[in-house]
Formats: sequence, structure tokens, C-alpha cells
Amino acid sequence: MNNWKIRLLSFLLFGLVFQVQAQEQLPLEQVLDSLETIHKVDFNYDPELISGKSLQPIDADLPLETALTILRQRTRLDFKRLDQTTISIVGVVSRFTLCGYLLDKDDQSPLAFASVQAGGRATISDDQGYFELIDTNPEALVQIQYLGYRTIKRQAKFFKSSCEPIYMVANQQQLAAVYLQQYLVKGVDKLNSGEYRIDFDKFSTLPGLIEADVLQAVQAFPGIQSVNETVSNINIRGGTHDQNLILWDGIKMYQSGHFFGLISVFNPQMNQQVVLTQNGTQSQWTDGVSGTIAMKTAGHVNPKFKANLGVNLINADLFLDLPITQQSSLQVAGRKSLSDLFTTPTFDAYFDRIAQNTEVTQQQANTVNTDQSFDFYDTSLRYLHRISDKDRLRANFLLINNKLVFTENAVLSSAVESRQSQVTQNSIAAGLQYIRDWSPNFQTELQAYNTDYILEAINANVQFSQRFLQENSVSETGAKALAHWQFNDRFKFSGGYQFIETKVRNLDDVDNPVVRTLSGEVVRIHSGFAGVALADQNSNWSGNLGGRYSYIPKFEEHIIEPRLRLAYAFTPELSAELMGEFKHQVTTQVINFQNDFLGVEKRRWRLANDSTIPILKSKQASFGLNYKKGDFLIGATAFIKDVNGITARSQGFLNQFEFSEANGDYQAYGLDLLIRQNLWRLQLWSSYSYLDNTYDFPSLLAERFPSNFDITHTVSAGIAYDHKGFKASIGANWRTGRPFTLPVPGSEIVGGNVNYGFPNQNNLDEFLRIDASAAYRFQTGRMRFQVAASVWNLTNRKNVLNRFYSVVSQQLTQVNQSSLGLVPNVALRMFY
Repeated sequence: MNNWKIRLLSFLLFGLVFQVQAQEQLPLEQVLDSLETIHKVDFNYDPELISGKSLQPIDADLPLETALTILRQRTRLDFKRLDQTTISIVGVVSRFTLCGYLLDKDDQSPLAFASVQAGGRATISDDQGYFELIDTNPEALVQIQYLGYRTIKRQAKFFKSSCEPIYMVANQQQLAAVYLQQYLVKGVDKLNSGEYRIDFDKFSTLPGLIEADVLQAVQAFPGIQSVNETVSNINIRGGTHDQNLILWDGIKMYQSGHFFGLISVFNPQMNQQVVLTQNGTQSQWTDGVSGTIAMKTAGHVNPKFKANLGVNLINADLFLDLPITQQSSLQVAGRKSLSDLFTTPTFDAYFDRIAQNTEVTQQQANTVNTDQSFDFYDTSLRYLHRISDKDRLRANFLLINNKLVFTENAVLSSAVESRQSQVTQNSIAAGLQYIRDWSPNFQTELQAYNTDYILEAINANVQFSQRFLQENSVSETGAKALAHWQFNDRFKFSGGYQFIETKVRNLDDVDNPVVRTLSGEVVRIHSGFAGVALADQNSNWSGNLGGRYSYIPKFEEHIIEPRLRLAYAFTPELSAELMGEFKHQVTTQVINFQNDFLGVEKRRWRLANDSTIPILKSKQASFGLNYKKGDFLIGATAFIKDVNGITARSQGFLNQFEFSEANGDYQAYGLDLLIRQNLWRLQLWSSYSYLDNTYDFPSLLAERFPSNFDITHTVSAGIAYDHKGFKASIGANWRTGRPFTLPVPGSEIVGGNVNYGFPNQNNLDEFLRIDASAAYRFQTGRMRFQVAASVWNLTNRKNVLNRFYSVVSQQLTQVNQSSLGLVPNVALRMFY
């Protein structure tokens, strides 16, 4: 058959079929009437909704649900069953893609892993806070949840369809509001409460840090330093380290350093934020007459498995973030030194630093110390459970261990005898926290923790066949109940009760001859506290006003401590703040002898006894001005601080007062100045601190004299770069030398002892250290990597940190304690 005949026949057949189909089209109303008769149902609808619509009849043998599905597909209408016999017909609105970026309202930071639910479907936000739900019904109820933030509930049609930012408000917004953003570098802010916050998720970098070491990072702030370059001797405005309250998720810690102070015991992979307080402390915190360093782990439940593995020239570590259920997750981190496998030049430099001028390296006549080794590890755990939209549970656990061992060898009766000496420093801590949001404006919180610390040394003396055992232990249990009530957008009230029981035990045990001294002390404290926070977006004022009442039954002591922080903005650029506080603490560290615990960690914790060791009490006031315009910031704060009840044994004297039992006080006043400028992708900062810190020990000396921590001038400066995964920084730290005491010229030795002159009238040479660090993060497939390098003390300058004198063979000997020299470090980290 010809092609044209085939085409003609096909056209006629198509036309016939089309005509038949067209003839079978019935008005929708008739189709519905037929279905009502067949299935015994009623359709409710607006006649205008179906007017003009027609379709083919539906097979009478089909089930009703199948018929309704066909109707939805052919009419673009929605058929909703109201009950067994009634079906409502409504128009179908156009579905759309619901998307957006979830951000913190205060600092616009992305909120990762937030839960988004709509119409029975759910998703989570990514690292940038972005989420997406396609084919969303505009009438569907959308619920957005993120731990610590107010839940958002509204219909999808009220969200914009252009994927714009969606801002979430923290449950306790007023306490977390940012006062000065990027105070030092990226990720460092000053809050409305007067505290400084370091957010390590956003943190840039600081010179010399291979990782975000919390206790190294806080030393970048003006007014904070370490006179001996350790994280176990942080001095805040002239105070000693034991005057700092160190918290890890609300748990008080009595140990802060590995390598006996050279690196922090707190795993950088676990800590998300640290909040530093120098003055105007919130009324809920006690202890820490010099300052508070509060670390926080991440507060959101992670729905995805995350892990990273890192190694550097000192230790290796592993971090896991494990989703348990949709409402709970577990973080586990472990870190261990590499000394069991091999040692590196970096590890050796750290070991030499902690061992100098101790029994580990000091050789006596006919004795030789060998087989020196050091090992440390830590394990931390944090469990989160979102019981409901209103209830949250957090559990923490931390285990820390340091162990230094060496062998003392001596030739006795023509035979070599050896005995092992060691010193260990351990902590174990656990905490539990329960938070309930009764309403968007009212929240309660319950906390409980227990922390145990023990320092133990076994000193073996081969020549005298003697073993000297020393122990110092602390066991503390604490419980706190507090409530936060947001009156309105301007005022919030916080208040509660706290109980703390602290036990301290000290043991000195000699086996030849047998001498044993054991002492134990217990102090219990009951406290109530309250405070009001003011933060008004429409006013120039902000601040906190509160107070704390404590009762110590053992001493029948009643202590009232007011707390204040008040800020006023003269202009958008210029503001002033006034801060003040009263504080107390019952724990302190003392040194009985310089060779205690092998001289490695010679401080031991003691409790106040209201006689030889008084309760420490402090008063502090400060006034500051801040000017910020664009990327330029300058801030200055003047302060004065009085601390009463210190003991001579807690100050680390190495002069004529080394063995004194006197009580006294110190007064410190000074000025902290910071200048910061951001240029392009560079962050530049410089700080200066002036400090006048003097002792008053009436039973030792009739007049005041300089403190052991009187560093008159301190200057630091740095520059940091952060862009597209690459971070780098370099900086310098300079300060005047630490005070020390010279022997009397011409009469240096009297009665076989050093004859010291007026205390602390001389200063060591100035201190200078230049540090640098860099890190680069990149991705290959599903794996991400980071390589990092740092150099501590780039110029290898030999800084003298302390100086004292001793008499050896009737000769005066000068002993210097030196800082770390040039110490490089490199690290590799893999992320999954």
C-alpha cells in the first residue's frame, strides 16, 4: 500500500478514537453523582470549584480510594475524607521547595544539625545551616528545633521561598548577647555579661598553637599570663593559679596540665567554647578569687557520625561523635603520648623543661639516675539526650593521668643497687546536668558532679635504703539548682542554691625510720544566689546585678558577696563599663618544701582551717572604655584588686620566706589595653598591661614589698590570616623580668645559709618570645585533612623564668629556671 494511503487511514482512525473519547467526557458533577450512588458517600464542594470541569466516567468496579486517586490526578483537586461517608473537595495550592539558612540571631553563626520537620517529612541542616524540603504543602506545619534555642513553629506558607536566612533565638538570649565581636581574633567575642568567649568552631589561630589549647589561648588576653610558661600556673591580674576557678561543663577541676603544666589536660577536640571572666562574675559561680575559666562541650545532638584522628610530635588522639538515636548522641575522645613507641625532639624538650632543677636530673654522690620516662593520657566523654522539646540531659566523664618514672642507681658494698622512683598525677570527674524549658521565658537547671584528684610520689633513696611516700588528694561533690526567668525583652532573673563538700587528704610516709603523718579535712558550703540581667536593644544600658550568700557551718561563717557589671553606650562606637565583685574560696595550694613530690609538682592542695590557712576573700573593681568603628577596636580597663588571707607557703617564695607560715594579703592595680585592626583578611592586634602588685605580710616585714607575680609591663602583638582553609599567625610576647631576691653583697652566707637582702627588689632580665603557627585544611573525596605546624620561641632565646640561691660546699650557687627554647611541632589530622 502506498504511503499516502497509510497516512490517510491512520488519520481517519485517530479522528474516530478522539471523537469517541470526546463523546465519553462527562461533566464532573455527573461523575461525582455516579460515585455517590455506587459507594454510598457524599461529596461536599463549592459548585464554582468544579464548574466547567469534565472527565471520562470512572469504572464502577474500582475501589473508592482508587477512584479518588484518579480524580486527584485528572482534576488537580484534593479529595479529603472527613469521615466514613463524607468527602470534602478543595482546591490544591501549588507546592514549593521549603529551604533556608538557620543562623544564630546574635552573631549570625550557622546552626548545623538542626531538625526541620514539615508534613510528616524531616531533614537536618548542614554545616552552613542550610536545609531543604522539596514538594512542601504550604499548609503544612513546619517545626524547627535546635538544642538551646527556641523552637520555631509556623505554617510553611509563612516562610519565604527564596532560601533566605532564618534566625533562631537562644533560650537565654540576654546572657549570650555579643557586646564586642571579634574582640581579639575571629571566634573571640566579648559578651554583654562582661565575659570573654572563645568559640573554637569559628576560632582563627594564635601564634605558637598547634591546636586550640584552651589554657594557652586564654593567655592571649590582656592581664593574663604565666610567669613560668605553663598552663598550670596561669596568673590573672597578679593572682596565683589556685585562685582560678577552672570548670569543664560545670565540673570543678583541680588538675589543669599534662607534662606537669606544659599542655592542657582538656582535649581540644571536645571543647567547643570557653568563657573567661576576670571581674563581675555571675552570681552562680563561687571560688576563683582571681578569675573563672569555664569550658563547654558542644550542646547539640549530632544526627550524623563524625570522627577525626590526629597525631603530632607529642601525642596521638582520636575523637568520635556517635549518634545513638535521633534524640541522643555520644562524644568520646582519647589522647595519649607517643613515648611508649618513640620520642621526638619536641617531646624531649618538654621533658627536659619539667625535669630541670628536680630530683629527676640532679645527681648525688655515688648515684646515677637512669631510665627516665614520662607518659600521659586522657579520656573524655559527653552524652546528650533530648528527652523532649522541653527536656535535655547531659552527662560528662573525664579521666586524666600523668606518670613520670626514673631509676636511681648506686654502688653499695661493691654491688650496684637500683630502686625506682615515680610521681603520678591523676584526676577522674563525672557530672550530670538536666535542663527543662517550662516555657519560652522560664527555664530550670539541675547539676551534680564529683571530682577526684590525687598527686602521689614515691622517692627512693638507695644510699639510705629509704622510701618516702607522699600523697595529696582532693575529693569534691557539688550540686546546684537554678532557674532563669525572662521577664520581658529587657530583664531576666536568675537564682538558685548550691551545695559543695570538699575533702582534702595529705600523707607523708617514711619507712626508714618509720615516720607517718596523715591529715584530712572537710569543708561544706551552702550558698544561695540571685541576679538580674539587663539587655535592652532600644536602650544604651546593659548589665548584671546580683549577689551571693554563703554559709560555712564548720567556721560558722556567713559571707555576702555582691556582683556588678554595668555598661553604657555613649554612641554606637563608644561605650563604658563598670564592674565589681566580692568572692571567696576555701581551697589553696601550698609548698612545704621545694623537693616535695620529687620537685616536679611541689604544690599540694589544702583547705582553709580559719587559723593557719584563712578563707581567701577578694574585692575587685574595674572601669573600662571601648571604642569600635568598623574593623578598628581599642579598649582600656583600669582595675584594683585586694585579696586577703593568702599564706606565704602559697606564693612560692625562694628567698628568706621559703619556710615561713605567715598570713597576709596582696593588692594589685593596673591597666589593660588592647588595639585590634582588621585589614583585608588580616587580623592585627596589640595589647599592653601595667601591673603594680604588692604583698603585705605584717609578721614577716613591716612594709609592703613586690609580689612574686609583679610583672610591671607586658606587651604582646600578633597578626593572623584566615582564608579558605588556610590559617597562619605570628606574634611576640615581651615583659619585664620577674622579681627575685639577691643575697646581701659582701655577706652572702651567714651561718651556712644564704643571707638574703630586701625581698624582691631586683628583677630578672626582660622576657621575649616570638611564636608562629600555620594550618591548612583540604578535602579529598569524602575525607578531609589538616596539616599544621608551629614554632615556639622562634629565636631560641633563653629566658630566665626564676632565680634563687643555695649554699653548696660553703659556696654560694646561683640557680636559674629557664624557659623552653626553640620547639617545633607538626600535626596531621584526618576528618570523616
